[in-house]
Amino acid sequence: MSEPKQEAEVDQGPRERDRGLVARVVALLDLEADGGDSYRAPGLSTEPRPIFGGHIVAQALAAATRTVDVARRVHSLHAYYLRFGMTDRTTTFTVSRDSDGSKVSFRRVVAMQDDKMLLSLGAAFQAPEAGMEHQIEAPQVPPPETLRDDFAQAADIAELPDAIRAMVARASPIRFRSIDLRARLVPSVRPARQAYWFRLADDLPGDDQALQRIVFAYASDMMLLGTALMPHGRRWFDAEVRKASLDHALWIHRDVRVDDWLLYQQESPWAGEGRGLNRGHIFDRAGRLVATVSQEGSMRAKA
Repeated sequence: MSEPKQEAEVDQGPRERDRGLVARVVALLDLEADGGDSYRAPGLSTEPRPIFGGHIVAQALAAATRTVDVARRVHSLHAYYLRFGMTDRTTTFTVSRDSDGSKVSFRRVVAMQDDKMLLSLGAAFQAPEAGMEHQIEAPQVPPPETLRDDFAQAADIAELPDAIRAMVARASPIRFRSIDLRARLVPSVRPARQAYWFRLADDLPGDDQALQRIVFAYASDMMLLGTALMPHGRRWFDAEVRKASLDHALWIHRDVRVDDWLLYQQESPWAGEGRGLNRGHIFDRAGRLVATVSQEGSMRAKA
């Protein structure tokens, strides 16, 4: 996957590996019923590693969605990461039905491992309705068809360490096409801004907007944490910086398809006291704002 010549093969249609990766993500979000409004996700039979933040947020949202009328769609969620979980352990999700009003349903979800709380998430659901509309303009950037996947772009950055180039080329259920990959990967002092196109490597089955939004929540956590490091000459893979997501907020403004190209514009307006604030806007191909994201993370140089 590390050779640019594979780009044409990607565009000809999803490869079997891509189908498998996307199917695995969908399977991760298909929780097992555990009685009442409780659900569980069995541990994975892979090398143990900390759970990716978007992974556990999406699973918590999947649990909440199971308890809401299908006509209502999640439009906002707010999550706090309390401690790391591990991929090889069973995670349980307990949903509280806080309210079912005439317009909006509210849910709270607690994720646990080994009797310890990992995540606390609140979510709001509403059926689509007409209303006043306005939005910010989408940035003027090259369309995704004119850009190469990040693994192909990384192969052309001579000063990039082999380990980082291999990391970018690693198999992923999500494809990325960065507007300026060099700025995101090569350590130097840069403005706290980055943008990239992303999409699932394969189509999701059917036309299930609930599933689209759950997988979209998974993807919304990608790369935000590194934005606040850019003005300090650091990057997200810098081993000299201790970093971790503290919270994650997502507002979904309209129906979304995560299996088509979406533009993620990210920025960091502030950092201090060992924390950095990151926010993002996500647009579809037509320039419509589909979501807004905000996340604070810890970022401290190692002593």
